[in-house]
Amino acid sequence: MASIEKQAVNFGERRELMVTDGIRVTYRFKSNSQGILVGVYHGTKRIGSMDAYTGYSKENKCQEDIEALAIAYPEVVDRWGKFKILKAYGSLVAEEYRGKHIGRAMYLAIAREWFEENGAFLFMPSECGSIGSTSADAKRVWRSLANTLPASGNVILINKKVRVPSDL
Repeated sequence: MASIEKQAVNFGERRELMVTDGIRVTYRFKSNSQGILVGVYHGTKRIGSMDAYTGYSKENKCQEDIEALAIAYPEVVDRWGKFKILKAYGSLVAEEYRGKHIGRAMYLAIAREWFEENGAFLFMPSECGSIGSTSADAKRVWRSLANTLPASGNVILINKKVRVPSDL
């Protein structure tokens, strides 16, 4: 897996993410063909980050969910018959900023930026892969996203530009 930090082809300017409890939160992102990294900020202080990578493994624990969505939404299959997948591997929001929906907004920012650069895809947690786990906090975010976006199990369809809280 190539490092996004070292091989980024795009480093975005600061974008508005949300205002929560009077705190203005922004984000920046870097991406290349293999993944994306989002940093979340309160002023100049980095308060969270998340990275996600492309790729598919035949030992995928969410295979049935992937196939169900691909049948219903064929735009998530590329011209070579491979699923277009983005798997979240790490996310972190500083302790004092938890419980303010910043984590959910961060996932939406990743989905938005990846869709704008790459089109429709399936978004899933690392626990769907042959290795990886997802924290209890992250699982709550995935459930929240699955309640508002098309999904099958832990796999979420992103087939249009999603809105971050600052858009609302």
